[in-house]
Amino acid sequence: MSKILKDVNLPGRSFYDKSNNLEYYHIPKNAMTSIRFHFRIDWVEYTKPLPLDRRVFCVLRNPVDRLISSYLYLKRPGYGGQTQPVRPMDKTSLDAIFKVSNMLDGFSKYVSEIELNGFFDNHHIPQSYYMNSDIMPGKRPISVRKPEFVTHYIDFNDMDTGLSTVFGRDIKLPIQGATNGSWALEIKNGLTKQKVDTINKIYSDDATLYKNIT
Repeated sequence: MSKILKDVNLPGRSFYDKSNNLEYYHIPKNAMTSIRFHFRIDWVEYTKPLPLDRRVFCVLRNPVDRLISSYLYLKRPGYGGQTQPVRPMDKTSLDAIFKVSNMLDGFSKYVSEIELNGFFDNHHIPQSYYMNSDIMPGKRPISVRKPEFVTHYIDFNDMDTGLSTVFGRDIKLPIQGATNGSWALEIKNGLTKQKVDTINKIYSDDATLYKNIT
């Protein structure tokens, strides 16, 4: 863990739980809101390095499931297809993706837009980006992050077990703001192998990260 002390940004900011000496690498659409609210973990601004012996945990998610979740999140009324833009898109283009009656058709257009023109909202930026950065989308500096700094990787599909290990007690995490499960299932069940392969190609680094912990 000595690299963390050497490489940390000063001054910096991170999600740090002092009482448990835990740093949390947050990733959008990986239960970030639920974890932050349940454990009351918030941004900490610091001018000295965080403790060298701290543990670092991060939740990783199947790339297909995460992309479906991000689509349903951005499709919510009032969101208009973007909440934290990283690439401008006009309303007509967004409506063609998010204001369609057929859920699977809209999601397919979502995937195609990302494949052809790149990411446009931080909720679908690859998980690997958040694991190898000292800048969040929007150019907000944070502590230096590296995959090798993580002491506990947690599978999104088995979060209670992973979080119980990290916090040393039995955890039953209530999910905050979960996307509609039936819609997610409808999309997932309708995906062709070709579309799944396309998603895994776009998110190849994420697929490798996730495979390594499952």
